[in-house]
Amino acid sequence: ASGSTYICTLCDATRFEASQNLIFHSITRNHAENLERYEVWRSNPYHETVDELRDRVKGISAKPFIETVPSIDALHCDIGNAAEFYKIFQFEIGEVYKNP
Repeated sequence: ASGSTYICTLCDATRFEASQNLIFHSITRNHAENLERYEVWRSNPYHETVDELRDRVKGISAKPFIETVPSIDALHCDIGNAAEFYKIFQFEIGEVYKNP
């Protein structure tokens, strides 16, 4: 996702959309769809410009690592989970500080 408008391999959120909403997100695509998008990027069957093609594949322009190792790379989801954990952590520290 480095340099891409899109940030997550599980949803179609752009960097801007993700920055506005780090917590709530929906899984909108799966491994098979990512592979399909990669094939569209690779073959460009509709003879689109680079910008049109990027918009069509929503950031999938390299062969997914998960093709060989079934796992998930979902930066948006990771950021959301970390943000929630940080809030809980800060709350717990505050409670301990107030009530030693």
